[in-house]
Amino acid sequence: MGNIITSSISRRSFLLILAGAAGSLLAGCSREDVHKAAAKLIPQETLREMGLQTWERFREQFSPSRNAALQRRLQAIGNRVVRAAKGNPEEWEFAVFRGEPINAFAVPGGMVGFFEGMFAAAKNDAQIGAVLGHEIGHLNAKHPEERIMAAFAKQVGIAVVLAALQAGDVNYANEIAGLLGVGLEYGIIRPYSRRQELEADRLGVGYLARAGYPAGEALAFWTNMMALSRNRPQPPAILSTHPSDEKRIAALRQLLGEVGKG
Repeated sequence: MGNIITSSISRRSFLLILAGAAGSLLAGCSREDVHKAAAKLIPQETLREMGLQTWERFREQFSPSRNAALQRRLQAIGNRVVRAAKGNPEEWEFAVFRGEPINAFAVPGGMVGFFEGMFAAAKNDAQIGAVLGHEIGHLNAKHPEERIMAAFAKQVGIAVVLAALQAGDVNYANEIAGLLGVGLEYGIIRPYSRRQELEADRLGVGYLARAGYPAGEALAFWTNMMALSRNRPQPPAILSTHPSDEKRIAALRQLLGEVGKG
C-alpha cells in the first residue's frame, strides 16, 4: 500500500495534528455536531484505503454469487440510483455475494455488496433501489467518517487504526470493518446512529424518486423488514446495522409526503 501521509510531515506529527484538531472541535458542541465536523479531518485517500482493505477482506471470506442475472440486475439498478445521486457509475462497484443473509452494505470508495438473500426479501427493483439509495446516502453523508471519529472521541483510537493501515497490519482488519459498518465473519458491527439512519433515509428516498422509481417502495421495504423481525427467531441481518422501528416508519411517511409535495 502506498504512503498515505506526505513526506513533508511525519506520521506522529500528522496524528498529533489530527488529535489536536479533533479535540478542539469537542469544545462547546454537541456530540453529533462534533462527529460530523471532525469527519472532515480524515484524508479521503486514507478513507479509501480503509474501504479497499475491508472490501478485499470481505471478498476473501464470502464467495461471489454464481447468479449472473442477479449481478446484472444489481448493477443496472445501482447505476440508475448513482446517477440520481449525481454520481458517476464508473466510479462505483456493485457485487452480489452467495448466501441467504438479508443484508447489504457499502464501504468508502464506492463499493456496495448485496447478499443473495436480499433479492428474496426485496419484492421488486424499486425496493432494491431503496436499499441501494440508503447505502449510497450513508457514504455521501460521510457517515463512515463520523463513525471513525466517534470511536476516536471515545478513546478507541483513530491513531491506532491509521497507524495499522500505514503498516499494512491486518490484525486490525476486523476493527476497521466494524468501524466502517460492515463487520467480517468474526468482526464487530457498529450500528449507525438514529440521526445517521434518518439522514440516509432522507437521501435515499430522494435518490429513489429521482431515479424514476416509486418512492413509496422504501416505506414498503422497511415495513416488511419490521414484520420479518417480529416473526423470525433471528431478525434480518440488515436490522443489526439498520434498525427499523415505529419511529423510523413514521419518519419515512413524513419524508414521502415531502417528496410528493416536491
